[in-house]
Amino acid sequence: MNVDKAAIKLAIAMGKAADAGFPQEMKDIVKKHAIVAAIAMGFPLFGIDTIVYIATLWLMYKKLAEMARVPFGENLIKNIIAGVLTNFLIALIVGFVLDLIPGLGWVGAAAYGYLVMTFSAIGFINFLTMVHENGKVKQQYDFNASINVLKGGESQLKDNSEI
Repeated sequence: MNVDKAAIKLAIAMGKAADAGFPQEMKDIVKKHAIVAAIAMGFPLFGIDTIVYIATLWLMYKKLAEMARVPFGENLIKNIIAGVLTNFLIALIVGFVLDLIPGLGWVGAAAYGYLVMTFSAIGFINFLTMVHENGKVKQQYDFNASINVLKGGESQLKDNSEI
């Protein structure tokens, strides 16, 4: 199996596991933005790809914060801190892991963009929970559902928008 096919299979498996933990509305937001990120990273746009990726990432953060009932503008400093911490950790971790795979082509770059966007959403929601007062964040990520999917089980996720 070539590296690009392996990258696609990894992205699909990790994407399915990641999707399992989101409430449906958040899942829709994350998937839409992750697809845009994958397209931006997969095609050489001579620097514009980075601008598109960053804009897509922060727009996703804004929408997720509003859905979690911590509006971005009203909680600007805490939400920016959550976003910056997320960006640093996720890019560092995913970048390190993918650096271990030699020869990633444009398909691998697209898979990277998709995975980083998806895991950034997970990290951002969890950092929001950490930087805001207890109980303020109304939608959270269900790690147990993701772990269940990784283990090969059916997703037991129910819409946890009432959490």
